[in-house]
Amino acid sequence: MLSSPTFAADINKPFSIAMTPQSVEPLFSVSIDNQNCNEEDFTPVPSPYCDDNLSSDSPMDNTHRQNIETLSNLDSPQTSSIFSPGTLNESDYTDVSTPKIKRRSKKRTDLGLKRLKHQDDWLSKKRQRLYNKGMPYISTKGIRKDARRMKAGCSTTCRLRCYEKIKDESRMELFSQFWETGSHVKQWQIIAKYVMQKNKKTATNLEETSRRSYTLHYHLPLHDPVTDSISSQKVCKTMFLNTFNISKEFVYTALHKNKDCNDFVDINDDRGRHKNHASIITNLMKQSVIDHVNSFIPVESHYVR
Repeated sequence: MLSSPTFAADINKPFSIAMTPQSVEPLFSVSIDNQNCNEEDFTPVPSPYCDDNLSSDSPMDNTHRQNIETLSNLDSPQTSSIFSPGTLNESDYTDVSTPKIKRRSKKRTDLGLKRLKHQDDWLSKKRQRLYNKGMPYISTKGIRKDARRMKAGCSTTCRLRCYEKIKDESRMELFSQFWETGSHVKQWQIIAKYVMQKNKKTATNLEETSRRSYTLHYHLPLHDPVTDSISSQKVCKTMFLNTFNISKEFVYTALHKNKDCNDFVDINDDRGRHKNHASIITNLMKQSVIDHVNSFIPVESHYVR
């Protein structure tokens, strides 16, 4: 039997990790030839596998059998799979697919240098606020509009005699409160509250269909200082329109909005929000564009040089 003194010298070196014979399989097995050598002259040789049917009675063989019996009693599947290479399958060596992680895009909270819309500084918004408050403004055509003022009441020939029921001080207070709202939607709501729309009672011509199918009843709120309550006083059409300085189209629009929406909850002021805007291009604007184009110095194309 061949001997390897170099390998036997490395066995006596200490390991970096403490290993006990009860938990770790011996790395070497011993085979002895009784004819050529004695028991004291044997040299351990590495064993590639574990053999239970060893015929020698050396101390290392006994230790080898004890370790195999100890390992066979272990219930850990990882330990048995490590020391039994014959039980491994091809599926144990397959690649494990790692799950793909999707990155969620985060919304930008910092606006940075993003351009902001200052709608309150727009000329159209300023003009609209002045118009809704009844203050003087300049129209889109450059025409100056005066501030709204309360007009005179009905004449003395009024059948309801409104001029005797309502004083000018009460009318002036209603006029100020109406235009101080500054909102066209709130003004529509006030008008729809004090204008009652009822079906007409009589028809003079039954053969032809009339365009007027209902009658409007106008009212103004009056404050009673004695009872500290507000009562609704019926007035004529002229008294109602002159008190707020509005037109009849303003009243018809308010009634139409009130019919389509429920108490003006989902209604918005959409005036001017259409695509049918007139674009006026004057001769001065055209000439300025022509002068700008002619200001450039013409140069020959580099393809014909």
